[in-house]
Amino acid sequence: MRLLVFRLSAMGDVALTVPALRAVLEANPGLHISFITRNTFAPFFEDIPRFTLISPDLSQYKGFTGLYRLFRKLRKETDTDAVADLHDVLRTKVLRCFFRFAGIPVYKIDKGRSEKRMLIKGKLFRPLKHSIERYLDVFRQAGLRTLPPGPGPHIHVPEVWKSSLPVPTPEGLKVGIAPCSRHILKTWPHDGMIRLMKMIREEKKKVTFYLFGGPEDREVLEKIAEAVGGNVYLNLSMSLRKQLVLMQQMHWVISMDSANMHLAALLGVPVISIWGATHPYSGFAPWGADEKWQVQIPKEELPCRPCTVYGKGRCRRGDLACLNRITPERIMATMV
Repeated sequence: MRLLVFRLSAMGDVALTVPALRAVLEANPGLHISFITRNTFAPFFEDIPRFTLISPDLSQYKGFTGLYRLFRKLRKETDTDAVADLHDVLRTKVLRCFFRFAGIPVYKIDKGRSEKRMLIKGKLFRPLKHSIERYLDVFRQAGLRTLPPGPGPHIHVPEVWKSSLPVPTPEGLKVGIAPCSRHILKTWPHDGMIRLMKMIREEKKKVTFYLFGGPEDREVLEKIAEAVGGNVYLNLSMSLRKQLVLMQQMHWVISMDSANMHLAALLGVPVISIWGATHPYSGFAPWGADEKWQVQIPKEELPCRPCTVYGKGRCRRGDLACLNRITPERIMATMV
């Protein structure tokens, strides 16, 4: 069977497809997957068998007519038997329609939007289906067998990538710090992170910190590095491939609810995740990570949590208590 799969963005969501892809390919030896996403994310899919990455320049396929041209290109190049949409956004909905009209079966993700709305409105409070399981459900719809993904690692880092890292990796404890998020409701105050890093250095003595983030985070990361001092390295100029190599060498990663949280978990690195207005129950917990490494204010103490699924919006209380009440001491207690 030849299956065409869509997941165009965002980084964390694309990374979470990897365990599902490996699981369905292992369970179906006759399956070949052509996967449509941005070329930026190519390092996630290293050494996946019977797998082809297709990364069209989506800026060249705008509007209805542009998507129709992309449909014709994909149909010709992949000769697919079925389509699996793991994204379900306007662009992939249009592409799905073209394939359906061509007589090709299509299957789409159920994102559980109604359950997630109930979660943030306080009408239910239980773990919802994880995104990886939702991806696997789409493959099951297509009649494919699936295996339960193990704890990992799922993103593989080949030895050939490990040469010439642009930052030193000395002996001793290596701690990755990913202090930024796209949304304020998911970002622990940076003063707290500075205090935490100083506490770790005081207790662990021989420790090196590596700050992970994107170019848009430069100002914050430089401020943190300057305040902490000592062995603190920024990784802003690294390619994604090199960042994965470096992150794999960490003994711990401390992250917000962000893409870096998922990357660390999928690399098999212990990750301490800090949760504010969002909640692991929404289906985005770091895969395979111990629940005791999820740092958050309990709902009993702060009933308004969670108030958002993805981090959008503003604090209903106006004080960001879900983040401001988290102390460095609480996070230190999980590093055992």
